[in-house]
Amino acid sequence: MPRVGTFENAQATWKIYPLGNDAGEPVGAGDILVSELGKMPSPHSIYTRQPANFRIPPHYHDNAQFQVFVEGSATFGSRGIRPLTVHFATHQTGYGPIVSGDQGLIYITLRMATEFGAHLVDKPEERERMNSRIQRRQITHEVGALAPGALQALAAPEVLVALDPEPSGLAAWVVRLPPSAAMAAPQHAGGAGQFHIVTAGCMIVDGETYGRHASVWVGTEERGFTLRAGAQGLEAVVCQFPREALLRAEDIGATGTAQ
Repeated sequence: MPRVGTFENAQATWKIYPLGNDAGEPVGAGDILVSELGKMPSPHSIYTRQPANFRIPPHYHDNAQFQVFVEGSATFGSRGIRPLTVHFATHQTGYGPIVSGDQGLIYITLRMATEFGAHLVDKPEERERMNSRIQRRQITHEVGALAPGALQALAAPEVLVALDPEPSGLAAWVVRLPPSAAMAAPQHAGGAGQFHIVTAGCMIVDGETYGRHASVWVGTEERGFTLRAGAQGLEAVVCQFPREALLRAEDIGATGTAQ
């Protein structure tokens, strides 16, 4: 069965971090969908609000992850970020800094394994713990934001490629559906599971309606998942993980690749 997390879940688990900009506005985050630590897969979806003109330093995480930038703007490393942008990074790939613009920045982070915290790449002890066998890479692609009223005006479903499908199973798409429309979610052979993120309109899953920022996890055992739009239409980002995302960082290169 698909697992669904909502923005209300993020509000209920909201954490304020002792970090903020010059105006005293803090960084906050909440878990949209969280799973038991130590299992694989244990899908984790996190909503983060970064205040205006705040710098998050370069860092990495132990698990492969997607980030979907949904509001605001930023400088991400050497490039500009604005909605709707999809980013993917392999295990222990350093990225950043993330410097938010004048309106702040909101993004959703997606992992196949529940993980808390980050590792700063400028700390020698954090660099030393990294697995040298990992092939580190990151991909960023801006799809662009919807114009107001665009979903309601759609005459037919649209599927945009956000990340080109790769032999590893990695892929991402943006699906836009007219009101009350439905279609099979895009898939690419060999993936390790998908997140479906509502970025506009609403999605109907098992008869329930879920609004913006809802995260729907669909494992490989779920074949033929159907995206269903509500009365306002639906824009959803479909993020498919590669097989290697099933491995722990310390096992990569030592036990082979995920099958």
